[in-house]
Amino acid sequence: MTHLALYGSLRRGQPAYRRLGLDRALRFAGPCVIAGTLYDFGDWPGLVEGDGHTTGELFELVRNGALAKLDAYEACNPARPAHGLFIRREVGLVSPARMRAMVYFYNRETGDAPLVESGDWLRHLKQR
Repeated sequence: MTHLALYGSLRRGQPAYRRLGLDRALRFAGPCVIAGTLYDFGDWPGLVEGDGHTTGELFELVRNGALAKLDAYEACNPARPAHGLFIRREVGLVSPARMRAMVYFYNRETGDAPLVESGDWLRHLKQR
């Protein structure tokens, strides 16, 4: 079973979640914590490798084609990873322990994008 951890504009309750049909393509498995630092790029966040912890939601992929649809949404190019805005990698999660999941990491320099200090995009949106 392939697992996917989402941390931003694709989490449940966000507009893109239902618009992309993720409510039918993914099965919610519970909360998760992803190692990395989260940045605010306006309408969406970007996760980069780092010392921080980011709040996410863990899902099981239940429909073929879901990753291709998500790759397109995230401007992720698995055939040419260096060219995509995001890169998808399987990583070990902080929590649940010993769980591995696919995660989209921001694939550019963060520039002057503000840090999401809480590590939780939904909480951050409420406080902005």
